Amino acid sequence: MMSLRTGSAVLAVDIGGTKVALAVVSEDGSILARDQLPTPRLPPADAASEILDRARALASSHAVAACGLVLPAVVSERRIAWAAESVAGWEGLPLADLATQTLGVPSYIEFDGYAATLGEFWQGGGRGHRDVAIVIIGTGIGAGIVHDERLYRGVTGVAGGIGWMRFPTGDTLGPRLEEVASGPAILTAATAMDPAASYPDTQAVFVASSRGDPAAEGAVRRAMLALTAAVGAIVALLAPEVVVLGGSVGVRDETVEAVRAGLADATQPFAAPAVRIEPSELGPLSSLYGAAYLALQLMHGKEP
Repeated sequence: MMSLRTGSAVLAVDIGGTKVALAVVSEDGSILARDQLPTPRLPPADAASEILDRARALASSHAVAACGLVLPAVVSERRIAWAAESVAGWEGLPLADLATQTLGVPSYIEFDGYAATLGEFWQGGGRGHRDVAIVIIGTGIGAGIVHDERLYRGVTGVAGGIGWMRFPTGDTLGPRLEEVASGPAILTAATAMDPAASYPDTQAVFVASSRGDPAAEGAVRRAMLALTAAVGAIVALLAPEVVVLGGSVGVRDETVEAVRAGLADATQPFAAPAVRIEPSELGPLSSLYGAAYLALQLMHGKEP
């Protein structure tokens, strides 16, 4: 084990499906050094070793006091309890302990969706507020909640799974929110409404919708209504100060404006005017900043 020089900066590691982002971050949120590598396609222990060796190299010239690691996985007792397909097989891996052994500093692991929430709370659209919700709409849909400056994980560590919400359709439950309003769902719906049309991706559907294409307009309108209803449920239940919309669909102007315009009809009338709907300020860096925030909490002796 090689111990890093203890100081006031932290190491942040965001393990994604295709790439790993690493950064040394100061207490004020400044990024002091960055690196990136393709996500290793190796057995879990070997992949973790390669990532941690790269992290150690990045941090070697900085005074690092703690490390935060985030990935698409449910975490329980410092181990990975469930892993997404992009990190399949990582279940049971004691990643936090391996990081501590390799780096010589306290380390913490967390679900990357929660990290994105903390990143926006600390340095993004929720900065300066105590009660924040983030809704990420991209390939999938998920949410995270910060209440009284504390991340809410729930009993199982999967609080915020709003992509599973279903609304009645006639006398039965309709499709999941993720099957209506995620990027792939919007593309699928537009293509189903007009099989002769050629939409190469979700971006093309939004462009076609802005030009009056009926199928694209219908798919986007349906998605925006479903998202507005979901955000309305969050506001009615939690009454946060800010709801931050992230992900490739969430940050779009059309999405932000649709949710703002429809919220008053979708939620508790006293809560609606008190909440701000804002796009993500950090974009794809939100989880990396969240990893840094977790490490800073650890550095200060607080439970992340």
